[in-house]
Amino acid sequence: MTSIGLIATKEEREEIINKTKLVIRDYRNFYNSIKEYLPHNVQKISEYDLHDAGITGFKVGNDNTFAITLDRGIKFTFINVQTLTIPNELLGRWWGYDEIYLTDKGFEMHVLLDNLSELFVEAENVLIDEKRV
Repeated sequence: MTSIGLIATKEEREEIINKTKLVIRDYRNFYNSIKEYLPHNVQKISEYDLHDAGITGFKVGNDNTFAITLDRGIKFTFINVQTLTIPNELLGRWWGYDEIYLTDKGFEMHVLLDNLSELFVEAENVLIDEKRV
């Protein structure tokens, strides 16, 4: 039984699931309205199925970069990082859900992790290195 099954009745679980679907739908509509204004590589992030991807590495560079490696053979290197919030114990966490927003200097990305902590990156662009695994 999932954790949601432990805290809610069947009706409450259905309500939570329906609200979650609405939130996801609303975000998708919003994202589609800003997508064309985002850098091409930032748009590509949303094309990957990152749900449940494991975080196998990360590095904060001295040159305003932040790199994160996933167990799917994907490495994202964020360029000209303005703001970065890394949760404790990022290594080994699982990618749950992400949202991307347009900013004056590029974009910001919020990633909800499996332990309900959040990775936050505000940057100008992102480089994507994809190795087939």
